[in-house]
Amino acid sequence: MRKIKTKLMIGIGIIFIISYSIMMVNMGTNQSIVKKSDSLLTSNYASLKHTFQMLRLLNDVNVIVAKGLSEDSVAGQTLVIIEKLEDFEEPLKLQMNNITEPGELQLTNNLKKTFDAFRHYLVAREQPFFWNDYDIHFQEVRNDILEIYQMNALSLEEKNDAIKNHAQHVLSLQKNVGIAGLALLCILLVFLPLYLLRPVDHLVLKLKDIYEKGFNKKVKLKKGHEMKQLEDIVEKIVAELKRKV
Repeated sequence: MRKIKTKLMIGIGIIFIISYSIMMVNMGTNQSIVKKSDSLLTSNYASLKHTFQMLRLLNDVNVIVAKGLSEDSVAGQTLVIIEKLEDFEEPLKLQMNNITEPGELQLTNNLKKTFDAFRHYLVAREQPFFWNDYDIHFQEVRNDILEIYQMNALSLEEKNDAIKNHAQHVLSLQKNVGIAGLALLCILLVFLPLYLLRPVDHLVLKLKDIYEKGFNKKVKLKKGHEMKQLEDIVEKIVAELKRKV
């Protein structure tokens, strides 16, 4: 009986280990998808956000300059322009600290140079304002921003495809692990009861064999000595069982 209990506990433990392993594989693979998505996409999304803010502020400066030209006084808008240029520097600094793609550092450094030239022309120029000169600086800054934006947008698309492939691989792995675990559980459900009942069947066969060989006959008990005779008979049965089983 003790052996049967031990085997039963081992079987239950194996079933638990298989179920726990399947659960941990699913959790681990799901977490790997999340971590891969965060590590690959976060920096690109941040760059898109920074470049969008810079484009918006650059367009604001352009509107202010155009308003100044209509009033024949760009210099009168200098304070407002300086405020917008200072706001522009914030996402530019964030972008300079968010370099992740090959060639992105060079593009960002070029943007910093063209922006400095653009700001100098608007705030500290020594010559009169000319729209053509202004527009050249404006287009240079705008094109540099768009190049960074396009680089991160393309990289984001490629990484998104890579994550999809990784997710499909993970789902395939989960499916295979689940099928393997289910197959093992089915095998256990079929063979574990047979394995546990084998000692019982063996004992039944031995008892049947013992019974057929000599314990199927009637015993006559003498009056006054029944307990002693029964004790002797039981001792013989036990001794025979110990020898046979």
